[in-house]
Amino acid sequence: MNKAYEEIRPYLRAVLRSKASQGDKLSETIHTELCDMALLPVLRIKCESICSGQESNGIAYMKKSACEKLDVSEEQIMEDALKNTVTNCPSNIEGLPETLAKLCGVDASEIGADIAESHVFVATNVNYNNGAAVLAYPGFMEEMSERLEDNLIIIPSSIHEVIVIRESEMNGSALLNEWIKDVNHCELEPCDILSDHAYRYDAAERKLEVLIS
Repeated sequence: MNKAYEEIRPYLRAVLRSKASQGDKLSETIHTELCDMALLPVLRIKCESICSGQESNGIAYMKKSACEKLDVSEEQIMEDALKNTVTNCPSNIEGLPETLAKLCGVDASEIGADIAESHVFVATNVNYNNGAAVLAYPGFMEEMSERLEDNLIIIPSSIHEVIVIRESEMNGSALLNEWIKDVNHCELEPCDILSDHAYRYDAAERKLEVLIS
């Protein structure tokens, strides 16, 4: 690797997207597959708004063609991006009551008992941005399945977070997948949609798979 790569390496991060959302450009972009999703290394860049003059963070996908210029392998870029993400954007797991309380501006104790007693968790990162990538964090799904003492059903609520429940508490995969589709296309911007279906994590096989309706 050369000096140019050493300079950009600290700014690499990993994001999770559906493979379908990337279209033909996926073949030109560095990525690893996770079911029908793609974990992609991106470069964080600062952008200045023309209107306000304020800075904000943007991302640029890492192309395969950059490897030769930077004298580094695709595998090294992916490894560095994921390592930086785990370090700088550690996972954040909250029970559904805590998340709803924050959204509604109330205390978690005011959330209904039926919700408070459920084993439903919202998983993201501490920045609440591109948090669905926690699914690719080493040990994340193993630790969640141990915590819940069950296989996992993972609901891709957006590219920023996922919902995790026990498989034993799921009532019908067809209804769940229909609900996900409805929420995605009625409530989310297209760029925020991660997937139109849920996933199942088999704790014994340590395998994530699409939840078939």
